[in-house]
Order: sequence, then structure tokens, then C-alpha cells
Amino acid sequence: MKDVKDVNVKALKSACKSLNEINLTDNIRHVGVKGEIILNNFIQAIEKIVEEMSVEDQERIPEDVIDFYNDLIGDEVEEEPISEEQVEAVEEIAEETVEEIKEGPEDEGAGEVVKEEPITEPKPKAKKPKKASTSIRVGRTSYADFDAYKKSLLEEGPITPTNYLDLVLLDGATLQEVVDLFSAFCEDNKFTHGGYKRASQVLEHIEARKNNAGFLYEVKGDVYKFVGATVGVKG
Repeated sequence: MKDVKDVNVKALKSACKSLNEINLTDNIRHVGVKGEIILNNFIQAIEKIVEEMSVEDQERIPEDVIDFYNDLIGDEVEEEPISEEQVEAVEEIAEETVEEIKEGPEDEGAGEVVKEEPITEPKPKAKKPKKASTSIRVGRTSYADFDAYKKSLLEEGPITPTNYLDLVLLDGATLQEVVDLFSAFCEDNKFTHGGYKRASQVLEHIEARKNNAGFLYEVKGDVYKFVGATVGVKG
């Protein structure tokens, strides 16, 4: 992601103005406010829309906002993994090519009188059962599976403030413990974040993760633990 000193502040304010017009998040103040604060609030607003709102709401994001955000994060977004369906399609083409080579050219024996055979309908080939996709999507980034996302959180650390909530919940915590840890995380990293100051807001995050990213949680008493994810679900 670009450093704040490399961000075009005029373009940033224009993107904030466009985002404010669709009323999906709290209004982002961009007049008389430092560029760093505007940028943090803009990123948080986009994360909230992408990670917690419906596809219909996401499609309302103006083009200039999308272009600015994509330019801002640069190459941070991972490429989509190759799906099982794509691999199987390539394998099927390769198998058909090998069979054609084995059969030889069609014009062998040219000049011979060939008895015409009645035309019969070719038998349909039995298709291999498709394997369910095992990839999961968190915000704008795809991971091979839950273990890959977990490894990324533990080894590389959270990319966004909301990723930090997932990291905390891997070990299990009460909603209030998450609030306290998140507050300390924002203070240590000099993040300005208006959310997750109450246990109810953390619970809303958990429900959004369940619905949009297929996350699975184990609940024992008042302790919530992030334990897995369903497959093929986009957030």
C-alpha cells in the first residue's frame, strides 16, 4: 500500500466525496483534516463495505473510488488461485490430443476402397465429478483454504484492522477482551478507527464474517474462537 506521503491528497478527497454521496458508511470528513487521518478513514470505510456489506451494496461503489483504492493498494491484492475446474479442462484437452496422435492421421490408406459404415451417434463421455472449490475470500484477497489464511495471520500479521480481530479470535476470546485488545492494537499502530469499541460491534463483525466469508466459530460460554471456514464463499 502507498505511503501517505505518496498519496494524491486532491484525488483522495475527491474519492471521499464520491463515497459520501452513496451513504453506505459514516460521512468521511475531508475538509480541514490531515491527509493521514482522511486516508485511514477512507480505507476503513472501504474495508467495511467490502467485508461486511452485501454484493448489491458493493456494486454501488463509484468507479472513481474503486480506481483510487486499487491504485492505493497496488500489488497487495493476490491473484486468484487456479481452480480445479481450470486444471481439469486443461487435462481433458491434453488427453484428447494424445488420443488423436495415437490414432494417426485420418488420411492413412488413401486410395483404398473403404466400405461405408452407418453413422452412429457418439456416446457421451463420462465426466469426472467436479471437486468443490477449497478457496476462501477475505475482503479482496483469496486464500487457498482456512489453514492458508491462518498461516498468513500468524506469520505475516494482519493487513487490516479487521484482520486483527480474526487473529485475536484464533486463540479464543470474550467479546470484551477483543474490544480491549483491538483498542491497544490501534493505539500501538497509530490507527484511527471508529469501530469495535463495544462488544456488540465485535459480535456484528463475527456475524458478517459468517455470512460473507463463510467463517466458522466455536462458542463456549462467552468465549468465541475462530476455527475454520466453509469453502467457495466470497466475502
